[in-house]
Amino acid sequence: EAKRDLGERSARARTLESEVERLERELEQASERLLTDHLTRTSNRAGLERAFERASQAPRATGDPPAVALLDIDDLKRGHDALGHQAGDGALRNLAALLQGKVRAGDTVARYGGEEFVILLPGMTDVQARELLVRAQRELTREGYLYESKQIFITFSAGTTRVDPQDSLESAIGRADDAMYQAKHAGKNCVAIA
Repeated sequence: EAKRDLGERSARARTLESEVERLERELEQASERLLTDHLTRTSNRAGLERAFERASQAPRATGDPPAVALLDIDDLKRGHDALGHQAGDGALRNLAALLQGKVRAGDTVARYGGEEFVILLPGMTDVQARELLVRAQRELTREGYLYESKQIFITFSAGTTRVDPQDSLESAIGRADDAMYQAKHAGKNCVAIA
């Protein structure tokens, strides 16, 4: 009797343990969805804020502050008007995939606004961030993407800056935004450093 009771309790414990593991996986997936932009599968603002908090704490230990870049697709509205929103969404997904393929494992690509992305690059200088973005621009203009059998070429302008210890996410992005507008005024498809 006691042996059978112990066996039933053991089986119930295994079942409960399995259920806890399943619920933990579901919670992790739900949390991930809350931090991810549904269209581009990059981080959303909440995911970016979380990554910025982590990256801002790391320099205290290593002395290497992160760089942040803000980029904006050039003339996306004109593309939307000419080809429709699905083509514009395709351009956003294409750029997001390209950027995610260019960054390191600890970096964060986030959709920041309609056609804007922020990239958080821990331990990278603003010059290194500029080089990464220029390489991405070259690849993007070399390959483009297909939409309904049409080859579509998109470009982006970007600004990058080093994150200072007293910076908030907003102040760092503000400087990167100023640099991005310098890049737009310099002829687009450029990267400027603030």
